[in-house]
Amino acid sequence: MLDARGVSFSSHISRLCCALVFVLILSSCDSLKSRGIAPGDRAPELPFPDLNGESFSLEKVKGKVVLINFWASWCGPCILELPNLEKLQQRLKGRDFSVIAVGIDDQKENLASFKAQYGLTFPILVDEDGASKQAYHLGGVPETLMLDKQGRVVLFIDPEDQQPTAKVNGPREWDSDSIVKQIEKLL
Repeated sequence: MLDARGVSFSSHISRLCCALVFVLILSSCDSLKSRGIAPGDRAPELPFPDLNGESFSLEKVKGKVVLINFWASWCGPCILELPNLEKLQQRLKGRDFSVIAVGIDDQKENLASFKAQYGLTFPILVDEDGASKQAYHLGGVPETLMLDKQGRVVLFIDPEDQQPTAKVNGPREWDSDSIVKQIEKLL
């Protein structure tokens, strides 16, 4: 069936569906914004020392794609994903990529023990007081997000449910081909 301009009804429906999808994507970004983390936002600073007591700044990784993982040594799911984070780090070694782990509400000694036990090569920052929970609007651990080379939060496809997100809650297989391909596009 055609309208007065000769445009088919299915063409109108197709345009309407595209507009609806666009509105849904925008509304999900607004929803993320209300939770404090939205695609395109600059990531809040991580003013925490590493396990050697050295101060850290996101400026140290500017120009790299960064996966930030918030975790704790007392969190079972966090511990399960540590090997996958290390595999991802090794898989992209020598490229402009870095995993950064932030131990929240945890003791330096506990975090160092897990770093040694799992042979982790990426930086682990110590947030003993949990200050990053407010800055990043975290609901728990593990939670993970990704930054582009300019330090902005990236919208990426969650490997578990295939939905776009700026922050993933819960453990994932971070060394999966789907995540590596997304990171490679950012590189």
